[in-house]
Amino acid sequence: MSELTLASTKKIIKAINEYTGKALDFDSIMLHVSLQTQATRGEVAQVIEFLQELQVDTKATTVTTLASRIDLDTPLDLANELSYNYQVAKAILNEILEGDAPDKEELRKTLTTIQKFMDSMLKMQEKVYNVQQMQRFQEAVFEVLQNHELKNVIVGKLLELPL
Repeated sequence: MSELTLASTKKIIKAINEYTGKALDFDSIMLHVSLQTQATRGEVAQVIEFLQELQVDTKATTVTTLASRIDLDTPLDLANELSYNYQVAKAILNEILEGDAPDKEELRKTLTTIQKFMDSMLKMQEKVYNVQQMQRFQEAVFEVLQNHELKNVIVGKLLELPL
């Protein structure tokens, strides 16, 4: 087998890119590339193998690149995230419904997703409401304690309680 040069490799890659037949029909790809470049079957196979290895490396690089784009310093606002994702799901639902023949399975999945977002938002609102109620109760207790003669004893006991 002769050694591939950069120029012949470029020609083979160009011929592969210009191939318009079935993607997995190896013999047709070989015939097309050989007619375009006069490359041997072994050379074409070697370039295809190289491209496949390169493709795997590119995917790994993409994952690394995505990981580097994650900003852990920006605080997460769950309400905004839920709202944004809910709006995306709702836009997808509208697009599905505007189609001529909506796919029932896709419609079901989208509605299920929207319901999950709504449930999450409702649970978050309930938790926020409960926290607000607890804060109001604490403020009322501390207001009553302001004028009570056992204030320091009661506050000390409350602070000692495990949460």
